[in-house]
Amino acid sequence: MGSKLPPEDLELYHKVDEVLHYVWDPCGVSHAPQARDEYQGYLPSIFGLLKRGADASAIV
Repeated sequence: MGSKLPPEDLELYHKVDEVLHYVWDPCGVSHAPQARDEYQGYLPSIFGLLKRGADASAIV
């Protein structure tokens, strides 16, 4: 993200990042430290959906 986020938004952003990497992980790369950024491309969109109050069906 290019702009500074308030602390509560930054916390959500980091949590979404962790869920994408460690829980969702469709590529099976969560065990590989060098692949930590594998799902970064999804992060801004999913974060934005959550901030706008999207439910699970809109995200999936």
